[in-house]
Amino acid sequence: MRIIGRDTYRRMPWKNGQGLTEEVAAFPEGSGVEGFDWRLSIAHVDSDGPFSPFPGIDRTIALLDGPGLFLDLPDGGCVALSPGGAPFSFPGEWAVSSRNAGGPTVDLNVMTRRGRCGHVLRRLPLDGERRLRAEGVTLLVSSGDVRLGAGGVWQGLHRFDAAVLDPGEEVLLAAARPCDVLVASVFAS
Repeated sequence: MRIIGRDTYRRMPWKNGQGLTEEVAAFPEGSGVEGFDWRLSIAHVDSDGPFSPFPGIDRTIALLDGPGLFLDLPDGGCVALSPGGAPFSFPGEWAVSSRNAGGPTVDLNVMTRRGRCGHVLRRLPLDGERRLRAEGVTLLVSSGDVRLGAGGVWQGLHRFDAAVLDPGEEVLLAAARPCDVLVASVFAS
């Protein structure tokens, strides 16, 4: 298990220049937005507007903080991301726009290059203790403070920090206050 503190995330403008993102992790390490196989980032959505296009990329987004976010889809449909709600997956080629529901939001984004990797993002409500076994390379980001135990050693994970687990690694998650842990599992295609 490896902890990545939020203070080490690389901060950069969105690809379309209309917002800010914090890159949590990417593979290969040091790859830019055009060369990653997979990428995990935190987006700050302060105003309504279009998403950056990412052709050839599969994306999943989930709300980390804020009142909610509406995603306007190219087929005219709309998806609402809400506190505690399910993540939403879509192709990076889609022309998606977002509208904040009552204020700025913070969102977790998982992106994988189609044909090289795939991913699953799920929300894990945590109130007390819970075991988790990594499926593929697994990255955890929490909406609150969490302790992670493995092999008798405990480490702290603060709000929006990340933990990286190797395939098959098992951890015990513990939280003094209820929070959500977003669990991103990445697999080779």
